[in-house]
Amino acid sequence: AAFGAVTAGMAAGLALDPKLERAELYFALLVAPFGALLRWQLCSRLNGAAPGRWHWFPAGTYLSNMVASMISALALAFAVHFCPGGGAERGSASYWAAVVLNGTSVGFAGCLSTVSTFAGEVRKFMAQYPRNTAGWQYLGASFGGSFTLGLAAYGWAAWAPQAGTWCAAAK
Repeated sequence: AAFGAVTAGMAAGLALDPKLERAELYFALLVAPFGALLRWQLCSRLNGAAPGRWHWFPAGTYLSNMVASMISALALAFAVHFCPGGGAERGSASYWAAVVLNGTSVGFAGCLSTVSTFAGEVRKFMAQYPRNTAGWQYLGASFGGSFTLGLAAYGWAAWAPQAGTWCAAAK
């Protein structure tokens, strides 16, 4: 009952509050539990499930962080490329695009990623060094993977010509 009341309050705030920044926060709060639930499912099902000599690899944590990095990079790419939100009136497509993009990046992707678990896993693996290099492998795969996915997701927005249709409509 309490969860339903809080959810209804966040939805009402999203629908009624005229400030863009607070609308983004309300939307982030509405979608955040779904990111946390997805992370929990991925970690509980995939960590320790890799075959053979990779059984140590926390595939659930890795996948959670990679997907969250990709979602955040894509949301930022769309926001930068299409310029949603910049002075748009409440109710316009540009306004709601900014709410959804920023709320999804902060709420859903923020709860999907797991820095504390990642740090704990790296620390645990590094304690086994120099006997094995699992910590370095996991660290390299995580940083390299998120950098590569982020570059692929965001690169087109940085290098493509700016699409001015939403920006012009928002001014």
